[in-house]
Amino acid sequence: MRQMIERFTKVLLLILMFFPLIKVSEAAVSGSNAKRKIVLIAGEKSHPAGTHEYIKTVRLIKTLLDNSNVAGAVETEVHLNGWPQDEKTLEDANLILFASDGNDGYNFGDVPFFTPDRMKVMERQIKRGCGLSLLHFSTFATYPLGQTLLNWAGGYFDWQDSTGKRKPYSALKETEAEIKLLNTNHSIHRGVRPFNIRDEFYYNMRFSQHLEDFRPLLSVPQLGSELENGNVVAWALNRTDGGRAFCSTMNHYYSNWENGDYRKFMLNGIAWASGVEIPEKGVEARFFNDEEVTSHIYHKTLKALLITEPGIVKEGSNTANLKKALETDRRILVDVSSNINDIWQYNLRDYNLLVLNRKDTSGINKYSKEVLENYLKNGGALISLVFHYPSSGRPSDINTAGWPEYRSIFRREIVTDQYSNKREAVTIEGRLNKPRFKKLQLNLYDGLMLQGEMPVTTFFSFKYNHSGKSIPAAWTYPYGKGRVAQSILGLQSSDFNSNRLRELFAEIVSEVIDWP
Repeated sequence: MRQMIERFTKVLLLILMFFPLIKVSEAAVSGSNAKRKIVLIAGEKSHPAGTHEYIKTVRLIKTLLDNSNVAGAVETEVHLNGWPQDEKTLEDANLILFASDGNDGYNFGDVPFFTPDRMKVMERQIKRGCGLSLLHFSTFATYPLGQTLLNWAGGYFDWQDSTGKRKPYSALKETEAEIKLLNTNHSIHRGVRPFNIRDEFYYNMRFSQHLEDFRPLLSVPQLGSELENGNVVAWALNRTDGGRAFCSTMNHYYSNWENGDYRKFMLNGIAWASGVEIPEKGVEARFFNDEEVTSHIYHKTLKALLITEPGIVKEGSNTANLKKALETDRRILVDVSSNINDIWQYNLRDYNLLVLNRKDTSGINKYSKEVLENYLKNGGALISLVFHYPSSGRPSDINTAGWPEYRSIFRREIVTDQYSNKREAVTIEGRLNKPRFKKLQLNLYDGLMLQGEMPVTTFFSFKYNHSGKSIPAAWTYPYGKGRVAQSILGLQSSDFNSNRLRELFAEIVSEVIDWP
């Protein structure tokens, strides 16, 4: 009995001696299991709807990862316009992913992070071991930048020689093809089966010849390249700095995300590049439609696309304040574009409302005209801030030429040289003569005149306090199955600085969106 007590005592002493080490070990494991931060950066829209859907892609990736079987291991965030507004968020990222235009030396030259200042920021992240992921067009680069990408990402689309001349080494082909899996023991392939998709595949990519831990992952034999790894369209890299890279030349068509094996492969690669241990059956997440994505990320049920004047949307600008006015309706998420021809590049079926904040429709191409008409004919909603024209009595030819439906869609214009710079206080009258708008403060230009003959229904008017004259402030009318509203709100850049005017504009929004 005495011997048993002595043995028990020795065992207890040993446990107590090693208890601190056990706690340290647990702490180390806990640290290694910390969430991996994935920063998803989208470039601006630049291609037809359904292709190069940078914004939709990063939003979808976030939603997929947040609802996957590795959700507890990742922290995701989305940034638009090619770069985070606060780049400090990159300093603790485990992976930075770009879905954006690349530089092809022909049509596209503005690459989000290929500027001297941003490259310095990226270099700092790479040196500390941050992962990098480039999708599709993001792999395009000039020769000098390509030499950097060889080390950071393992490869790039090579279209320029060392002298700066356009001399394509890489190529592209749009086709439907069977995808072959390479290095199938790599964890990115877990749960992935060979699959068939239609895509615009980039191939003959320039790969580094000096990287030992470079792994080609997918090949498309149908591309017919005779170069070593010429048919490779996706790859992984373990860098010597401890970081990882995952790149894919696929992702031309957004619809490919509906393919389960494509989706799993891409999610596996992104998660792996961030440092996540890939589950035995891979990263699993069902496809989410655009409404579900909007609800998941922004807790919104409706989307509006705001087409504004060219230029940067800065805090306090007319566009930024108009965006706030739209978002006064808490149901609405607002996407902003400064290119009127982005209309045909967006899938307008994703949007419950289109808003034009422009002086006119100059520059709109035939594709955008057709898409806008079809959007309204099929039940879409449009709000247009009223266009300005000289008093010659007719809209300018640049807007109406070759567009028979113009006057049916935009039924009123302001005659610009019929009003003075003098401003008068006005009060609201009509259907929106509600108590909360009684003290509305707005000084409107004196003598404003509207022109246009097609029928409209006035929603509310402004009455000049001094002269007693009234002018319609907002009016609506049908177009096809859709609804259009126009308003003189926003005529002054300061209009939407006012909370009351933003609330007033929200009433117009509700009138159009909630119209049966």
